[in-house]
Amino acid sequence: ARHHSSQGSAAAGAAAGEEEVWSYVYDASDPTPSIGGPSFNGFNAGVKLMRPLEWRKDVLTFDLPPPLTEDVVVVGEVTANMLFSSDLPTADLLVKLCDVDSWGVSRNVAEGYVRLVLPDDTPTPVRVVMATAYKFKKGHRIRALLCSGAHPRIARNLGVTDKEWECVQGRKGIMRIHSAVGKMRSSMTLPICQGGFFDLELDQFGVPLAHPR
Repeated sequence: ARHHSSQGSAAAGAAAGEEEVWSYVYDASDPTPSIGGPSFNGFNAGVKLMRPLEWRKDVLTFDLPPPLTEDVVVVGEVTANMLFSSDLPTADLLVKLCDVDSWGVSRNVAEGYVRLVLPDDTPTPVRVVMATAYKFKKGHRIRALLCSGAHPRIARNLGVTDKEWECVQGRKGIMRIHSAVGKMRSSMTLPICQGGFFDLELDQFGVPLAHPR
C-alpha cells in the first residue's frame, strides 16, 4: 500500500494532474474487524474510537486537511462515489465517515457497505450511501475511512464467486482506490443542513495517512 505522512498534501508524491492510486491488501483469513456502527452487539455498537482500525494495514484513511473554521451540520444521505478495482472477482467496500476532534481522536459517525462482483483489475464506479444527522464542530476534521470488511457483523468476503459454499480457505487480494479515471473522480458528497451540498473529491482529503495521530 502507498502510505504517506499525515503532513502530506493531495499533491504529495505526484506530479500535477497525475492520477493517484491507493491500495491495500485484504486477507480473508484475517478480515478487517467490525468496530462500532450499526450492530445488535451492544458491546460493539454505536460510536467507538477508530484508532484500532486506523492502524491496520488493510485500511485507508483520508483527512480533509484543514480543521473546520465553523460548525458544519450534515443531515441526510452522505454519498461516497469511489473508483474501485481489485484483482479478485468479488470484493467488499466499506466507507466510514468519521469525526476527528482537536486532540486527533477519531470516532465513527456513519457508514455504508456494498459487496461487488468486479471485472478483473478494471476501475469500476461504486456508490456507497449512508445516512446521518451530525454536527462537525469548529476545529474538528472530517475523515473518510475505507476498508473491505467488518467481521463478524458482515460475513467475510472469501474472494470467490463460484461455489462459495464449498470454499474452505479465502483468498488474499489487492484493493485499489483510484483518484480519477478520465472525467470520473472519486469523491464524497455531504448534505449540509444550511442548504446545498459539500462536494469533496477524494484527493482533496490529502493522501492516506499511514498512522493517524
